[in-house]
Amino acid sequence: MSISVDITDTVTPYLRRLRAGLKPSRVTLSMAGEVREEIVDHFTRRNARPNRNHFPKSNYWHQAAEATDEPELVADGAVISIRHRGLALHYYGGTVRPTKNKNLAIPARAEAYGKWPRAFNNLRFVIFASGAKALITDERARKQARAKGDKRRRIGSAKEPGLVMYWLRPFVDVPRDPDTLPSDAVIEAAARRGFDAYLEELT
Repeated sequence: MSISVDITDTVTPYLRRLRAGLKPSRVTLSMAGEVREEIVDHFTRRNARPNRNHFPKSNYWHQAAEATDEPELVADGAVISIRHRGLALHYYGGTVRPTKNKNLAIPARAEAYGKWPRAFNNLRFVIFASGAKALITDERARKQARAKGDKRRRIGSAKEPGLVMYWLRPFVDVPRDPDTLPSDAVIEAAARRGFDAYLEELT
């Protein structure tokens, strides 16, 4: 009795197909594409969170998601640009100073959030005993503005004079926010998914 064993080599043809299909630029774009999707999802989840003071949402992180460009190939990989104002400040931290005025206007109430002080016609500058500077509501300021022909619509709680609408500060220190972008581990996992997805296309 004889026994014959047929061995069919399926590995070598597979490796040949794999080698023929591996295009470095396409691999890079597949990996970078998954990283971009992870970044966009991260921004979208951040946008869904309530802000710290529970002010009306400005949808800052949604805008960051929309500003995340498609990957662009460079000599040693790919670049994903996020063209959104202030994002680098969140990521690195830093000090913000006014460029035209003496002070920054920091919203103190929900009515002022996302608005410039000039949107109001009933604000008055005050300095408290502590030295803190602010813009507060004042009906006299509104009446004077109307008398001078100021047609701006009254915004906020103007019926309650003396409410602090903005704190005025010569600078603001913004701490680094480590959650601005996904963690390195999350980004690496996304890149691996992109690589695996490319291999699956070849097989």
